[in-house]
Amino acid sequence: MPPFSQFASAVDGKLTEFSFAEPYFENIGDAELLDSTITSLAQDPKGWLWVGTQHGLVRYDGYRFRKFVHDDKNPSSLPGDYVTALMSAQDGKLWVGTLSNGLAIFDPKTERFNHMGGGATDTVVRPGAAATSNVGGRVWAIIAEASGGVWVGANEGLDYWSAGNTHGIQHFRHDGAQADSLADDRVRSLLIDHEGSLWVGGASGLQRRKAGSGHFERIASDPDDPASLASQKIMTIFEAADGKLWLGTIASGAAWLDPGTYKLHWVVDQFKLDRTTHGWISKILEPQSGRIWLATFGGGIDVVQSSNGKLIQHIRHDATNASSLALNHIGAMLVDASGLLWAGTWGGGLQKFLPSNQSFYLLKHSAERNQGLSSPDVHSVLELRDGRILVGSDGNGIDIIDRYAGLIGGYRPFPGQPGKLHDGTITSLAQTQDGALWAGTQQAGTFRLELGSKQWQSYPTNSGMPDVVNKFLVAKNGTLWVGTAGGLSRWMPQQQRFEAAIRVGGASMNAAVYNLAEDAQGRIWAGTDAGLWAWDPDLRGLIGIFHENQRVDSLASNLVQGLLVDHSGRLWVATADGMERLSSWDGKRATFEHISAMLGKPGKSFGENLVEDKMGRIWTDSCVIDPKTMHAVELGKADGYDIGSSWTGSFGSTHDGLILSGGTQGVAIIDTEKFSPWNFEPQVQASELTIDGKSFPLGLLDPTLILEPDQRNFSIGFAALDFSAPQKSRYSYFLKGYDAEWTHVNADHLSANYGNLWPGKYTLVVRASNRLGVWSSHELHIPILVLPAYWQTWWFGLLTLMSLMAAIWVGYRWRLQKVQRRSTETKRLLEKLVLDRTAELDEKNKQLEMLSVTDRLTGLYNRLKLDLTLEAEYGRYIRSGKVFSVILMDVDHFKTVNDTYGHQVGDMVLEAIAEILKAGVRDHDVIGRWGGEEFLVVCPDTDLTEALAVAERLRLGVATHHFAVVKNKTSSFGVATIRSKEMISSLVARADTALYCAKQNGRDRVEFER
Repeated sequence: MPPFSQFASAVDGKLTEFSFAEPYFENIGDAELLDSTITSLAQDPKGWLWVGTQHGLVRYDGYRFRKFVHDDKNPSSLPGDYVTALMSAQDGKLWVGTLSNGLAIFDPKTERFNHMGGGATDTVVRPGAAATSNVGGRVWAIIAEASGGVWVGANEGLDYWSAGNTHGIQHFRHDGAQADSLADDRVRSLLIDHEGSLWVGGASGLQRRKAGSGHFERIASDPDDPASLASQKIMTIFEAADGKLWLGTIASGAAWLDPGTYKLHWVVDQFKLDRTTHGWISKILEPQSGRIWLATFGGGIDVVQSSNGKLIQHIRHDATNASSLALNHIGAMLVDASGLLWAGTWGGGLQKFLPSNQSFYLLKHSAERNQGLSSPDVHSVLELRDGRILVGSDGNGIDIIDRYAGLIGGYRPFPGQPGKLHDGTITSLAQTQDGALWAGTQQAGTFRLELGSKQWQSYPTNSGMPDVVNKFLVAKNGTLWVGTAGGLSRWMPQQQRFEAAIRVGGASMNAAVYNLAEDAQGRIWAGTDAGLWAWDPDLRGLIGIFHENQRVDSLASNLVQGLLVDHSGRLWVATADGMERLSSWDGKRATFEHISAMLGKPGKSFGENLVEDKMGRIWTDSCVIDPKTMHAVELGKADGYDIGSSWTGSFGSTHDGLILSGGTQGVAIIDTEKFSPWNFEPQVQASELTIDGKSFPLGLLDPTLILEPDQRNFSIGFAALDFSAPQKSRYSYFLKGYDAEWTHVNADHLSANYGNLWPGKYTLVVRASNRLGVWSSHELHIPILVLPAYWQTWWFGLLTLMSLMAAIWVGYRWRLQKVQRRSTETKRLLEKLVLDRTAELDEKNKQLEMLSVTDRLTGLYNRLKLDLTLEAEYGRYIRSGKVFSVILMDVDHFKTVNDTYGHQVGDMVLEAIAEILKAGVRDHDVIGRWGGEEFLVVCPDTDLTEALAVAERLRLGVATHHFAVVKNKTSSFGVATIRSKEMISSLVARADTALYCAKQNGRDRVEFER
C-alpha cells in the first residue's frame, strides 16, 4: 500500500476523514442537443441554465434543451456557434461572447440576438474617452456592475458599456506612454469585487481599477519582480467570502491575495511540495463554506481550504466509476440558485453535484484508485473498536478501511486453505466482547478470528451452523446470535458450537432470518420470511407474531426484513407491505401502528435497514423518517446517495453516530448531523408557447397573451427550475375563468392546452413542487385575453337582434294587410306560412344552440354542455335517488404525437378517437371533450359495474383501432359513481384520481376510485 501521507489531508491542522471518498456527479445531456465540450455556464434571473458550447448556445430547464445556432440567412441569430463567455444581466438579457464573431446580446422576449460586432479593431482609446465602434475578435470575459454597466474583455483589450449604453462604448487599450493604462490588450478574466472595483487579469498579470477611478494599477504584478504575477496569464479571478482574491493562471496553478495588503500566496500541494497538481486553472468557486474549488484544464478539480490554501481533496475522472468527474478538463463551473454545482467538461459533457449537503461519503470500487473498495458489491459493514471499518464484499472477502487512508488491507478468500476464509461473499460481520471478529458467509458457514490472531477458525455445518448466514447480533450480555437461512442460532462458547433456538413448546422455527434486534427486556427479535419472532429469555423459546386478515391492527405482512428498537424502547418493523411499529404485546396478542399509513402512503415499503440517529430520526436504505412530525424524506442520487440496490442487513453505525449503508455499487458513510432535507422553492417559468401549432417567442406572454379571433388553440409549456431531480417535481395548473378545478400532472406532461375559448379575460396559474413534493410559493401567472370576432361582439348581437325584430315586424304588417284583403282561404294559407316560417326559425335556433355546446374539432359536446348535463343528472339524482356515473378518459402519450408528427396529426387522432367513443357509448350516454386530450362520458341510471363495462368497451375500441400515421394509440380511464351527499366536483375529482392511478399503473387500463 502507498504511504499514509498520500491519502490524508488536513483542515486547520486536523486530518480530514474520508477525503478519499467519491463525490457523486450526475451526467446531464442530450448528445444531439448538448455538445460534449462545455465552454461557459450562466443562470439568468428567471432560473434558466445557459450552456455555451463549441457548437452553439443551449438553454436547459431540467427536462429539455433548447439550442440556438448561427444561421447565415437570419441576421438575428447567434453570430457564431463557438461560445466563449456568458453573462446574465439584471434586465434578463444574456450577453454572449464568441470565439471569432465578437459579442451579441440575446433578448429572451424576442428570442433574437443583437450583434455587437465582429472582426478586429485597432482603436486606441485613453481611459475615460468615448467611442462608438463595436467590440470584435475573441471575447474572454464579461462582467456586470451593480449599476448595470458591462465590461467585456477580449483579445483586443477592454470595452465598457454604461447602463443603458447612454455614453456609447468606451475602449481601453494598452498605451506604452501611459503607465496607468491597460497593461496588456490580451484580457483573459474580469471581476467586480464587493467594493465595486474592477479587477483585470491578462497576459501580463493583474490590474485593478478602483470604483470611480479612471486609472489601472498593477497588483502583485511588478515587471521587475520575477516572483510576481507580471509574467502570468490570469485566466480566472474569484473573490471568496472572507475577502481573499483567488487567481487561476494558465501555467503556474492557483494563488490568492490577502485582502487589504494584497500579499501573494501560491497554492501548494503539501504532499508533493509543489504548486497545485495542474498548472492551468480554468475556474474558481466557493460552493462550500471555507472550501475553494479549483477547476483545472487537465487535472480535474482540487479542493483547498480557504483560510490557508491547504489541499483537502483531489477530484478526478475515474473511468471505472460512472458517477465520477466525466473528464479532467474543466471548461466551466457554476453554482446555481439552489446551491447545485455545475461542471462543464471539455469533451465529457455537463454534470451536476450537490456540495451543500455534506452528509454522504461514497466508497466505491475503482481500478484506478487503490484507496477505494476492492469489490463494488457490499453485503456487510462493521466498525471495529479501534475505529477501522470492515466491508464485506461479494466474492473478495473483507476490506479494511481507514478513515483517513482508505483501503489499507483485507482478508481474502482461499477456499480449502486452513486458517483462511473459505468463501469470499461475506453476508454479515460482528465483533464480540472478547474482541474476536466473526464473519458469516454465503456458502461456507461462519468464521472466527481471535483478537491478535491471523488464523481464521471455521464453523461449518457440523458445528450446528447452516451454510447461509444472514445476520449477526451481539447481545448486551455478550451472547452472539446468528440469523440464518434456516432459523435462529446462538453461540455456545462452552461447547464451542452453535445451538438452534426453538419455539416455545419445542418445535423448530423453520424460517429464514433476515434481521435481528434486542429490546430492553433482553428479548431477541427476529424478522423472517414467516413472520416476526421473539426469543423470550424467561421461557427460553421463540414466540411467533403473524399477519391476521381479520384484524386491522395486526402485522401488515409476514415478510419482515428490518428491525429496530429505538431509544424509547419501541420496536420498528419493516415489512413487505409497509413500515410498522409495535404498540402492545402481552406475549400472545400483538398490535401495531401502521407507520406507512401515518406517512400518507399505506402499504408502501419505506426500506428495510433501520438505524436511529442522535436526533431520533429513523434511517432506512431509502429514506429518513422523523417520528416527531411523521414525515419521511426520500433519499437518492440527488442527495449524493448512490449505492445501487441495497442488501438486506448491509448496514451499521459507528461510535460517533455515522451510519454505514452497503449496496451493489459501494457503501455510503452518512453523517446524519449534517443532513438537511431539500427545501429549495423553484421558480415556475413558461418554457414554450405554441398557437395553432406554431411556435412563438415567450415575449408574447408579457404582460398578457393576446389571442386574435382567428387563433383558436394554444399550448403553454412550463417547468419548475429545480434541477436537483426534475422528474420528481409535481405540477398543477388552473385557468381562471374557465376551469372548475386544478389539473394535476407529473413531469411527463409539462404543458397546458386550451382551445375555442369564448372571448374574455383569463389567467393561467401554474404551481409546482420541488423534488420532495413541497409546493413552491413561486407560482406562474399568465394573463390571457381572447379577442372576439365581429360576430362575437355585443354590438353585433344587439344589431342582429334589432334587425330580426324589425324584420318580424315588417313581415307581420305585410301579412296582416294581405289577410285583410284576402278571403278566409287566403287567411288560412297565410297562417300556415307563418307557422312554417316559425318552425324554420326554431330549427335555426336549435342549430345555433347546438353550435354553442359543440366542440369544433371533434363534433362532440364541449365543456359547457357537459357541465349542464352533470347538473341535470345531479338534480335528477337528488329527486329520484337514481345513481349515475362518469367516465374520464385521457389519450396516453398524446404530447408525443404532437411533438413527433405535429398538431395537425394530433387533431386527426382526436377526431378518430371521438368517432370511436361515439360508436362505443350507449344511446342515453352523453359524451364530450373535457379539455385537451381528455374526454368525459356521463352515464345516466348507471352503477359502477355498468360504467366499468362501458369504459372497458371504449378502451378496447381505442386500443384495437388502426390510426392514420401514428398506427396505434392507447388510452386510460377513470370511473366514479355518485355517492350519497357528494357534490359534482367531488365526483369528477374521484374520476380524475382513478385516471391518475391508471396512468401510474401502466396506462391502457380502467381504474375506479375505491
